[in-house]
Amino acid sequence: MAIDIGRIGFEAYAKQVGGKTYDGKDIPKWEDVGKVVQDGWRAAGVAVLQYIDKERERMANGDDSEG
Repeated sequence: MAIDIGRIGFEAYAKQVGGKTYDGKDIPKWEDVGKVVQDGWRAAGVAVLQYIDKERERMANGDDSEG
């Protein structure tokens, strides 16, 4: 089974906000949000992983400046 970084982020967000949207409605289950929303969460997860990879590489090369 492949890890779905988008789903991990989506479910963590839902848990953090008590399963409610900004206007108090229930957050739908991952399976019910649709492909567009799922792909958006996946893109966010990939962006975070890419940032972490760049930071690790920068630190491994001895560059302590942020950026």
